[in-house]
Formats: sequence, C-alpha cells, structure tokens
Amino acid sequence: MIKTIAFATLALLAGCQHTPSRPVPFPAGLAPQAILQEVRLGPSGSYVETNSLDDVVPLVAHLDPATALVIFDIDDTLLSTPVVLGRAGQREFFGSDSWYSWQRDLPVGDRYKKACRFAFLGINYEAATAEPTVDAAAVVDAIKTHKLILTSRSPDYRGGTERELKFAKIPLPHSILNEPAVTLVLDDTPMTYSNGILMTRGADKGKALEKLLEKSPQEYKDIVLVDDGWGNILDMNAASAAKERTFHGILYTGIKRDINAGNTDRATWRRWTIPEVDASEAERAWQEWTRRTGNVYPLRVSRFSTDGDCNGK
Repeated sequence: MIKTIAFATLALLAGCQHTPSRPVPFPAGLAPQAILQEVRLGPSGSYVETNSLDDVVPLVAHLDPATALVIFDIDDTLLSTPVVLGRAGQREFFGSDSWYSWQRDLPVGDRYKKACRFAFLGINYEAATAEPTVDAAAVVDAIKTHKLILTSRSPDYRGGTERELKFAKIPLPHSILNEPAVTLVLDDTPMTYSNGILMTRGADKGKALEKLLEKSPQEYKDIVLVDDGWGNILDMNAASAAKERTFHGILYTGIKRDINAGNTDRATWRRWTIPEVDASEAERAWQEWTRRTGNVYPLRVSRFSTDGDCNGK
C-alpha cells in the first residue's frame, strides 16, 4: 500500500512538543506501513517511532547503499523473551531487557536489587531461549545497505547470542572491516566485533560505533539505528553529529516503549519502575532460579551474594 510519511520538527520547548511540518513524498512508491512522525534531533539528525520493524525497509530505501550503515539492536528489537502462555502476549519479565532496566535503576540498598545481575545474565543468555520479534529476520535480510548488529551485551555472552540469532534465522551481517574479528577498547571497556555483531558491554553505543568505524575502509555518510532504547538514539545522534554524519533514528516500540522517549533532558529522566506485584514475582523467580541452578552448580551459585565475586555488579 502506497502511503506518505509526515515529517515534523523538534520544538525546543519544555515537554518536547512535536510540531508537524510539510509532508515529504516517500521515494518511488516505497512508504512505511504506518504514517510516522519524523522529529529533528539537531541540524543533522532525526528519529521516528514505530511499533513495526516492517517500516525500517521503506524508511531507509532512499539512502545511498554505498554510504549508508543500518544498525540493529538485539534485546527487545530483534529478539525478546518468550511469550508467556495464556497471558495475551505478555512476555517473560525475569531476565528480560525490562528486568535489567528495572534492576539498573533500583537504588543501592533496595531489597530487590541483585549484586550479581551481570553474572546471572551470562548464564541466562547461554541457557535460555529467545524469540524473534515480528518479521525481524525478513527485515534484516531485506536491507541491502551495509549492516551491523550492535548490542549492549557483554562479549562474554557471544556464544548464546549468536546461537539464538541463528536459530531465529536472523542473518548475521557481513563484516564492514577487512578483518573478520577485532577487539576494541573504549574507556577501559573491552568490546568485540565479529560475525557482524559489535558487543559493547554497556558502553555508549555512539562512541562504540565510531571506535569500530576507525578501522573501516568505508566512509559512511548516513547512520541508521533501530533500537528500543531512547538513550541509545541520543548517544548515536551525538556521535554521528561529531563526525558530520547524518543520523536517522528508528525507535522501535513493538515490545515496549522507553519511559523517557522524546525527552532530551537527561537530568529529568525517570527511573524504570514496575508494580510491586511484578517485583515480588521477579524475586520469587530469582529465588527459584538460584535454587535450581545451585542444584547443578552449587559453587558457582554460592558466589551470587553481596560478598561474592560479583559484589556490586
């Protein structure tokens, strides 16, 4: 179906009001399945929100494939936790991207905060399964520009990550470097790139990408980031602007919508919170998970405490 996309400017006013501007025709019969609002992020950047990955293909169709790089996030973008049977599309919370965001934002000393969440995630990514979001594999395959998968996951989680991407039939991008794999260090944070996946260990995604591009023989003029994290959209926009690249953000909301989406004032960002009933359920799941895992790996689980080997992490 042929549609057009409505563009808007970013009003520099409190509340981040979106003021629509003159509609711009979409290229040669290609248009997103939904009418989207493009919002400016400075002189060389913009973003749209969509709950459908299908919109990505027409949104990038007008870019020069020789000088554009399309980047996909993993958690709650390409992959997510399995849907809970009998709960009308509700996905498993414990161990999910939302669980991590909630844990990250809990204040020190909160009764629900886990000291060993990164160690837990390492085991969970290796042992658990994931489900692709709707049309994830088809969309990644349909993109004909240079591609990259960029995740905040640690390089320690690469094995389980690649397994689940392959199981979901999501094609791993060809390398944008002349070498198959590299290790990068950004602000003392080790990152790895291989099989088309840059694993950043929670580093600033914009700076991480630029660190990688220092090794690329290709000069990119347009950077596209498909990600469910609003902070990642802002970080990539800032890094792209510093290198005089044009940034196109696609904030994916098909799994969840970032609670700070649209707010460019980080000083006023809200913490990720959940209802008490969900917090209690997550605590029960943690206790059950440690019990079951401890039956198999008792010494490993014995370290999952505030005085263990992952104290404060």
